[in-house]
This record gives sequence, C-alpha cells and structure tokens, in this order.
Amino acid sequence: MKKVLIALFVLTNFSFSQEQFEQWVYNIGGSFSYSNSKTSDPNKSSLEYTETEESILTPSFSIFVAKQFSVGVTWNYLFYKSRYYYLSSGKQTSVGVMTKQEEYGINARYYLPIQGHALYCGASFIYHEGLDYLISRSYLGEVGIDLFVMKNLAVEPSFQYSHSLEQGLVTNGTFFSMGFRYFFF
Repeated sequence: MKKVLIALFVLTNFSFSQEQFEQWVYNIGGSFSYSNSKTSDPNKSSLEYTETEESILTPSFSIFVAKQFSVGVTWNYLFYKSRYYYLSSGKQTSVGVMTKQEEYGINARYYLPIQGHALYCGASFIYHEGLDYLISRSYLGEVGIDLFVMKNLAVEPSFQYSHSLEQGLVTNGTFFSMGFRYFFF
C-alpha cells in the first residue's frame, strides 16, 4: 500500500490536469463481479469440498467534494450459490444453498487524471444486518482506471481487496471487477 501511495504522489506531479474532476461534479456508476471458488476441508472430516459462486451487482452515486476526490453511497446486491460435497458411507452426497443479500455503504475515491483517462484508488465500508440479526461489516479497497469511451462515459476495470467480519469470522478476498461510470460535467 505504501508503494501505491508513493506511485500516486509521483504520478500526480507529472499528470495532465483535467478540469472535469472539479468540485461538485457528480456521477453514477455500477459494476458487476463474479467469482467461482472451490475449497477443501483441511481437517479431512466428512466434508470433502465446497464449490461457491458469487455474483455482486453494485450501483453507486458519488460527488466530488474536492478536486479529484469524491465521496458517495453504494448498494450491493449479492447472490451466493454454494454446493457442499460430503462423503457418507463411501458415497458422495451434495447439498446446495442459495443466498441473496442487500448491503449499503459509503465510499471514497481519489482520481488521478492521465492523458484523457483517470486512475483511481478507493475505499468502501459496507454494513449489513440480516433478518436473523447477523451483522456483517466489509471493508473494500480498490485500484482501477476510468477508460473514457465518450466524453462523460467511462468503462472501469478494477482490482479489489475485501476484508469482511461476520460474527467473529474473518474473510479476505481479491477479485477483478468490470463496471461503468457516467460523469455529469
């Protein structure tokens, strides 16, 4: 993280200034990410392995409160599909679980305009309390680029790191996300 901050500082000093990231410019965006993972039980109990698919739809709104710095709100719609494979009496048995979840949060981004595009780094905090009073907190860090395909419309590929805490269980993950952002200049 320290290297990323140093690189952003160096690039800021050599970047081309663009007036489009001025204060009070607002934007809407969204992304979709998908991951598929397979994990095995390290304790070698009756659970052999788990396959999990995760889809996340993330619309967001933000406003520039300072030049190149925006804050906003985000909504996550998550869909999990897991299949657990057990070994029972020498035969493999599977059980499937599907879960849908909505989460809300805040985000902040720092943009670095370079030659008609914009590198950015951001952070988000997401909070969720389920029907069973299960509290989940997630922290998300991301690095990406806004590739402008039109004056106001950008495609956003990004790499994200998440850290989640849910009833004492900690989950970390990295994933790639592709999204879009429309700026109201």
